[in-house]
Amino acid sequence: MIAQSMHDELLKYVEAGELEEEDIPKANTIQNWINTYARVFKERATEHD
Repeated sequence: MIAQSMHDELLKYVEAGELEEEDIPKANTIQNWINTYARVFKERATEHD
C-alpha cells in the first residue's frame, strides 16, 4: 500500500525529531489525497478544448 509506505516514511522523521507525531496524517488520509489527485488528474487529462 503506497499510503502506508508514505506514512511509515513520515514516522521516521518523527523518530529523528524532525516532525511531531500529531503533524503526521493517518494512512487513510494520505490515501484519500492520492485518490483525489488521481481523479482530478484523469478528469483534466480527458478534457477536450
